[in-house]
Amino acid sequence: MSYNMIAELGDWKVHRFLRELNLRGNFISGIGFGLTGSKELRLLDLSENFILELQNLDDLELRTLSLAQNKLSSLEGVQRLSKLHSLDVRHNHITSATLRAEDIPRLRKLRLSENRISHMREVDQLASFQFLSELYLEPNPMSQLPEYRAQVLHRLPRLRQLDDQQVTPEERVKTDVIFGADVETRRDIFEQLLPEETFVDRRLMTQELIAQLEVEQFGCIGDAGPFGADMAEPTFGNPPRTKLQNAKFRQRIELTRRGGCPEGVANFSTFPALFHSTAAYDEDLQEIIEALAEGGCEELWLGAAEISPTGIREIIAFLQDSPSRLCHINLSGCNSAALLGAELLKSFPLDRGCSIELENCGLADSTVARLRNKSEAASRALTGAATERRRSAQRVAEQLEMQEYLEDRAALLCPREAPPPAPPRACHPLQWRPGAEPQKALEGFLKANPNKLVENGATWAMSNRKGGKVQLSSDDFYNLCQKLDDILVEWGCEPGELLGGRPLPAAFASAFGNNPRRSPKLLGFMLWEGIVPSPAVKDLCREQHEWEAAWADEQQRMKQLSAKATEEHDSGDSSPGVASGQLMAHLSYLAQSTELKPPSFFGFKKVAEDERPAPRHGEDLHAALSAGAVLLEEVTANGTGVGNLKVTLRSLSEEPLEILLRRGTIFQQKTWNHRQDLITGVDYLVKLVPGKSATIEALGLSLSTSCAAPCGDEMNLTAFYFDNDKVLAGQALIWDHFQAFK
Repeated sequence: MSYNMIAELGDWKVHRFLRELNLRGNFISGIGFGLTGSKELRLLDLSENFILELQNLDDLELRTLSLAQNKLSSLEGVQRLSKLHSLDVRHNHITSATLRAEDIPRLRKLRLSENRISHMREVDQLASFQFLSELYLEPNPMSQLPEYRAQVLHRLPRLRQLDDQQVTPEERVKTDVIFGADVETRRDIFEQLLPEETFVDRRLMTQELIAQLEVEQFGCIGDAGPFGADMAEPTFGNPPRTKLQNAKFRQRIELTRRGGCPEGVANFSTFPALFHSTAAYDEDLQEIIEALAEGGCEELWLGAAEISPTGIREIIAFLQDSPSRLCHINLSGCNSAALLGAELLKSFPLDRGCSIELENCGLADSTVARLRNKSEAASRALTGAATERRRSAQRVAEQLEMQEYLEDRAALLCPREAPPPAPPRACHPLQWRPGAEPQKALEGFLKANPNKLVENGATWAMSNRKGGKVQLSSDDFYNLCQKLDDILVEWGCEPGELLGGRPLPAAFASAFGNNPRRSPKLLGFMLWEGIVPSPAVKDLCREQHEWEAAWADEQQRMKQLSAKATEEHDSGDSSPGVASGQLMAHLSYLAQSTELKPPSFFGFKKVAEDERPAPRHGEDLHAALSAGAVLLEEVTANGTGVGNLKVTLRSLSEEPLEILLRRGTIFQQKTWNHRQDLITGVDYLVKLVPGKSATIEALGLSLSTSCAAPCGDEMNLTAFYFDNDKVLAGQALIWDHFQAFK
């Protein structure tokens, strides 16, 4: 019965033999008389409801009671459950653990986490429980007291588990030392043996020192106050937050950047306890919006946030202007929404399937219902967006699987004085890792040899690449099989009839089987690739002279493209750290062209030539660089995902600056290392203090699937930008766009 719409407990007398009842996550606000006849009930779960007090549970023979995440302010009523073994009252408003062993003598497990218990004397009340072995108190204000665990274990020596940690023998010894379990004995022995000497207590931590620390931190002994030390006073004036609240807000920002928690949800409204809660303010919105775009969250929960009508307009502008996945906003209880009224109906992007929850905001019911956007058209739009999200996630996962092959390919093609050793032939498993494309060679073989390597008595025959006939004797066939064994062993398979060791690439196993030792298809493909059935010839890799010629051709093509691109795009005056030639050379190379492509071929625009609309906030980075207001100190890229692009700016102005790194800004690799060039899909606002530097960790999306991820590479900001919002809506869409130019 959990997670339904049940508002009342109802009458359960008819279920006389009911043993367990789970009503978690409903809308129950009070416990009526419906359970009074349930004498066989042993487990009752009323977590995540709205219960204010415990009533009508008298004389039930419950063993387990869960009331987590309700609105309880005391434990009054629990004492009537004399056979209770486990009690869970996490995340309530409880300030005192008023329980007596005389009432609940068999209590073994007690969860009091995420309440407002501040005084250590509440633990003293639990000392008489003979069977209490598990206690959960953290977080509570009292868990901030010095040597909190030692203080609790001193009072409750029978505990086996405190919070999420087992009580260790070392902890028990430490507790005994702190509270001087044997200090008097040691004093007596010392005075007997050394009567003329003075006994010195050399303990680093004592009960007296704990009391002193408590007074220094909290102003009294054994009491952390209603909210703990970090909650004593605000430490941030605008917005006003305490240290703990600020830490919780920072945590939510990071969770949002990484996809939200729960997944797809940016939650800034619900917190595990009242003293953890923190509202969102107008000043937070820029950072929240950046995190939303980075993490690709679909929902934003703000609840009764302290944001103004201007702040709500900012969120709506983000929905209208940005290619984000955000499609639902919850502002329940936010009074500012009532000041916008009909403006919301006109400006909110309902046509995209977006919705906003504005219950208890003072708006008309009809307006609230319309903005919930439950239409069929909205449903279709959301379904399409969800399909694209899944496709993009799959493409990103596939790209990550390709990194090993792409790293090897980058090492082969990078400029150097002499060519590297020749790579394996297309019949080798190394060439079948994700990212490689040996299937075209295999298709050519199968087209010429639909029957593969054909056995005819004691001989085997097929056609080679030049159209001639190849015929193998028994000895040739044996030697070819031996070379196949060598290939498999070189890959990492174990020698022998049964194939073990390193698993074969999935594409290789699909093409030739899971145990291809005598596969006529693979043996024929080996011959097609030029492997000679002779043990005297070492030819598992491409012919070195053939490979060197091909490598030299590629190097020459890269040099020519770089020279043309540098002359065309980097010969004029530009700010330090800004260059664009390598980007155009690299993309032209990936497009398999011997000629340099113009920026417009890829959909790029040049900052100096194509006027771009002014940003809503801050000054455009390119404009600030041209005006000499900032210096681009460093740009580095490493890996994929959030924070893979680091941009460091230094202010050259005497005034505070806000610099906008805009969506669609492009960064290039400085050299031919065949790693990804990056583009930003999010607007980032960088605040600069006069004369100081600031580093922003941005999300750089890659332009190509055929290059390895950056690896601590230095980058240039380019003079180009890309403003196709539909393409910038996701990584898979960017890859689709640039793959079309191959």
